[in-house]
Amino acid sequence: MATIKNISVKDKNNVVATYNIGASANNVDYNGANVQDRLDSLKSAAFRDAGAANGVATLDENGKVPSAQLPPNQGIDNVAEYDSYDLFPTVGGYHILYIDLSNNKLYR
Repeated sequence: MATIKNISVKDKNNVVATYNIGASANNVDYNGANVQDRLDSLKSAAFRDAGAANGVATLDENGKVPSAQLPPNQGIDNVAEYDSYDLFPTVGGYHILYIDLSNNKLYR
């Protein structure tokens, strides 16, 4: 188990207060709770809720949130990318988001 010697707390005004809690947090109480137990509880909650409904989103290997964890697409079923607006189809399709890669403009 890791040893915690100081705890720093930042308030809403970004003022940091540092508390020296001694050589080990194993038996230190803070407002009636063991500090190390509380830290372990917070850490395990973050891992437990990762990727779950109403939990914390995870990141893929590229550092992005997987599409399965994003909200519904609100009527867009497909994304089509073209090098320029001139290459778009003459008649657009339903529920398709068109992207002009020359200027990153989006069209519905």
